[in-house]
Amino acid sequence: SSGTPMILDEPQATNLVFPSKDFNSAVWSKSGVSLTTGQLDPQGNNTATLVINSGTAFQSMTAGYNSANVLTHGRQIWAKTTSGTGTVSLLAHNSNLNSRFTITNSWQKFTLKGYNSTGANSIYGVDFRFGTLMEVLLWESQAETGDPSSSIFTTNAAVTRNDDLVTV
Repeated sequence: SSGTPMILDEPQATNLVFPSKDFNSAVWSKSGVSLTTGQLDPQGNNTATLVINSGTAFQSMTAGYNSANVLTHGRQIWAKTTSGTGTVSLLAHNSNLNSRFTITNSWQKFTLKGYNSTGANSIYGVDFRFGTLMEVLLWESQAETGDPSSSIFTTNAAVTRNDDLVTV
């Protein structure tokens, strides 16, 4: 590329959320939201999902995953608005102040580590009960036992990426 040369050097990591991009999967419970799949994602493909708040009492999506200590886990999700700027809770229950993010109409990766949330082994995609947005585009969710790393895509099981080795 014509950009600044870079080397990715990360330790081994496992994405515990699966599927990581299919929010329409039965693993993700939906309450008070409607979904439209096949939306343009950050890589130029059509794997993002439009999540629309239907205006009922509980507007969120969660996915359970097998985890030992959620308070040390790093979580991440890509999100953007359909237009403009607004606020919404991502990655955790709306009562967690650290889960409240300002979202623009450009794709951004949002991260959160070490939170208390209802549903001990859950990750919230979006919780509309806080904020100003009525719809948001989501792509690629991830949860790891440590700090969040670069994207590790999953389908029907957790996926582990080997550590990067740099030799000079």
